[in-house]
Amino acid sequence: MARYGADEFVVLLHETTESELKDLASKIELEVAMGNQASKRQYLLSVSMGYALYDPTQCTDAMAFMAHIDASMYAQKRSKLGNRG
Repeated sequence: MARYGADEFVVLLHETTESELKDLASKIELEVAMGNQASKRQYLLSVSMGYALYDPTQCTDAMAFMAHIDASMYAQKRSKLGNRG
């Protein structure tokens, strides 16, 4: 796990499956939700994630792969913002 940007982090997994990747994303979301419930802060933390298995036929280099994941994260973020209210 490494910090990628101001509020962006990257988790690299070696030899994982789509199912394991989705399970990890669910566990991260659960931990954030549990932290919010246990917190006495006046604000809640949220997380939006983009994730994918690397496919060299889809993304030819690391920058293209990161752009693909970034687009996935922003799609999730838009979806969450659309569900507010």
